[in-house]
This record gives sequence, C-alpha cells and structure tokens, in this order.
Amino acid sequence: MDSDSDREIDPEPVYTISELHDHCVDREMPLPIVKVKKCSEGYVARCCVATLSCRAWADSKEQARHKAATTMLSMIAVPTHGHFSRKKPKFMPLAKRHNYFKNFPQALKAAAFEVIYRPQKYTSLKEQVMSLLDALELESTTGVLYTVPGKEPLLKLELQCGVDCRFLGTEKELYGEILEYFRIMLV
Repeated sequence: MDSDSDREIDPEPVYTISELHDHCVDREMPLPIVKVKKCSEGYVARCCVATLSCRAWADSKEQARHKAATTMLSMIAVPTHGHFSRKKPKFMPLAKRHNYFKNFPQALKAAAFEVIYRPQKYTSLKEQVMSLLDALELESTTGVLYTVPGKEPLLKLELQCGVDCRFLGTEKELYGEILEYFRIMLV
C-alpha cells in the first residue's frame, strides 16, 4: 500500500507565505509582514499587508503562519470557484485609498476626530467605532468570520464605501485597529 494514499487531504488549499508574497508583488502591493507569538492556546500569527491585518491561531508556528496567509489572501484576492484568481484585481494604490478618506468633507472629518479624540464619552471601543462610522456617514456590515472553541471569534467588519475596506480581528483588537486606521487615514 502506498503511504501517500493513507494521508488525509485537506480539501481547502493552504497558502504559504511565499504565495502571499508573490500575490503582493504581482499586484504592486506592500509586502506581507508575519509575526508569530506563543500563547496559552498554541501560537498566534499576525499578518499585515499595508493597512490590513489579520490573526490566526494554531498548534504550531508554521500552521499559524499558513492560516494567517490564507486569511490575508481571502481579504485581498479575488476568489473564483473556491480558489484564488491569478488575474490582477482592480487595485487601488494605498495613496489613493488614503486620499479617498482624506478628501472627506471637513464637517464629517471634524465630527470623526471629535469621536476619535474623546474616548471618555463612550462605554466601549465598539460604541466609539459605531459613532465614528456614523460621524463619517459610512455604513458597515459586521459578522463572524470563524470561531475556534475556547477562543474569541474572528470578526469581520466591512465598510460600504468607494474603496474596498475590510477589517478582521477579535473584538478586543478589531475596534482599536479601526480607530487607529481612521486616525491616520483622515489626515
């Protein structure tokens, strides 16, 4: 009996860091940065490409890196039939994305900065972010991307606006990252 036939095959493709790197190079995007830390449940990997970031947990460093790369590719690539397309997606350079938010009307930006720099008015970061999005007149959808037993679920918040803007993270991380994103992107 062939030893290869005894192996279980994962139906979902595993994307390596090098594939994510190639994807970013092909599309003239900033290169990914992946950092892995030991945690009580195993390892957590944080993957960043430009202003996007995501995290993945696994039992080994390598699994965490692969999962983080897969999650990042799902955020930045164009899916086709369960696989990622090699076609170049419509890509907005980071400078143009920055200008999109920077060029918001002054009244909206002033209201947004009032929310960002007065956190004491809010009982939670989530409440502060929802007020920020209201101040900017941005609509969003929020959902659970996936859950792992015993860990916080990975949330996804997507903005309905003129640029493709998604945020991923646990509730503890997600809302703080959104506040920081707009603190930078509105100036």
